[in-house]
Amino acid sequence: MNWSDPSDNLLVHGDNLPVLLSMQSKYSQLFSLAYLDPPYNTGSRKADAYDDAMPSLKWREFLNERLAAIWPLMTQDGVVMIQIDDRELGTVLEVLAHHKRRLINHVVVKMSELSGVKMTHARARLPKLKEHLLIVGVGPSSKLRNVRVPKDPEKLRSYCRYYSQVVINPSAPLEQWRLEPVRRVAARDWGWDAQASDAQVELVALKIKHAKQLVYRTNNALIAASPGQGIRPIISPEGVDYVAWDDKQMLFLSDHLDEPLGDLWTDVSTINLNKEGGVRFRHSKKPEKLMRRCIKLATEPGDWVLDPFAGSGTTAAVATQLGRRFVTIEQGEHARTVVRKRLDTLDTAYRFLVP
Repeated sequence: MNWSDPSDNLLVHGDNLPVLLSMQSKYSQLFSLAYLDPPYNTGSRKADAYDDAMPSLKWREFLNERLAAIWPLMTQDGVVMIQIDDRELGTVLEVLAHHKRRLINHVVVKMSELSGVKMTHARARLPKLKEHLLIVGVGPSSKLRNVRVPKDPEKLRSYCRYYSQVVINPSAPLEQWRLEPVRRVAARDWGWDAQASDAQVELVALKIKHAKQLVYRTNNALIAASPGQGIRPIISPEGVDYVAWDDKQMLFLSDHLDEPLGDLWTDVSTINLNKEGGVRFRHSKKPEKLMRRCIKLATEPGDWVLDPFAGSGTTAAVATQLGRRFVTIEQGEHARTVVRKRLDTLDTAYRFLVP
């Protein structure tokens, strides 16, 4: 293919290996993220775009060739993500070791429910609910962005119990802050009815709504070593700002509505996935929530994202929604019938190329 200088989003209808190889001159060191969702080598021979019943050695070579073609396209601090199930997980890890690439994280993602065909084998083995997301650094400076996720609703409700005081005048200087019990403020100012049947549920909702004013006292060695009275600012030797409340630290509920993302993702739902993006795709459609998280972990707005196994076009669609640019490749006919339809509904500008 005769590539022009990168400027447009691209959907390429063709075999990804020759396409990736032909991109090397114009797209060198462009992509901050490459997301690979290759065929899992399930042993099935459906009328799909990729052979999903390869001998293991052939599958290894299939992946090896494509990774070798992808590395030159990545920025030096870029990230490659490979999603796979149990069948060829070991093979992927061996190929990555052969390429001498650093595994930043091995994430386990819940990708199924306890229902469907898998349950017919439940007497003989545990149903498969998970898949693996291998996050690989292209170079020594590759790293992930800080992503936080909302606390589980039950966990958040329990956590809210500790926050029982309200800052009445948060715009005043710290030393002038006045505190009142949350129940008094909620009844007086927020329309809370303590006698209602759902009073406790409503109180939690009000705490979350006014989270910037809800506070709690907790131990902090720095503040304990700097005795004083009242509410006042304290700066640690490392330059971290704290709010002291007498001899303890003042925490704000607004800072704890979410929590750091770990390497076990159980909050990605695959229920009714066929409705996402306005297109139907029977096999291996990935949730937009999953791709949104992956893209935010590895890129900033304006960065380029590469997906050589487009499938239903989830990566390209979410990249567009998040203000990233994309090149996505698909050799199946659904490049025309599914991916194009999905991108067109977003009214995104892209070029459709056929080698």
